[in-house]
This record gives sequence, C-alpha cells and structure tokens, in this order.
Amino acid sequence: MKLAYLWIDKYINLHNCGFTFTSIVNIKNTVDFKKRSITLIIESNENYISNLFGSNITEITAIVGANGVGKSNLLGLVRQFVSTKSVYETVRFVKYFCN
Repeated sequence: MKLAYLWIDKYINLHNCGFTFTSIVNIKNTVDFKKRSITLIIESNENYISNLFGSNITEITAIVGANGVGKSNLLGLVRQFVSTKSVYETVRFVKYFCN
C-alpha cells in the first residue's frame, strides 16, 4: 500500500493544498470551504507504464519548489504518518492510499 494523495487543511506553512504521490491513478479534488468538504475524483490512469524503472522501483515522486514553500514541512508530515500517530491529533487532513 502506498500514499497516493494527501490534502492538508493547515500544517505550519501548508494551507488548503493537495499533493499527488502516484501516477497509477489520476486524482482531481473539489473543495467546498463553506461546507468544509472535499470531493476526490479518482480514475485509473490509462497512460501509466508499469515497471518503467524496473521491478525494484515502482514510482518516483519529485517535490520541487522555491526556498520556504514547505517542501521540508511536507516531508516531515509524511514522516510523522509513517512513524507515529500523534499527527492525527494536531493536523486535519485527507489521505488516500492505493495498492
């Protein structure tokens, strides 16, 4: 199972933003701030090429941006998902996993 999508309501300098970590599926989001809801539309990616990097590497995701935009904060939050459950008490988020 792998993290495919993460929506962050508010975490340090990351506010109301979504991140896709896979190309196996196409993920589109619609956010309704009045209703405080997010809708994810998840569709199979017909252009996905399996084993592009060989059998040992399933995917590569690059996180790029200017200094101070939150790259390290995003990675820190993902690291907290993996290592502890304390993040669940302090951050509102939506995450989607796929096989």
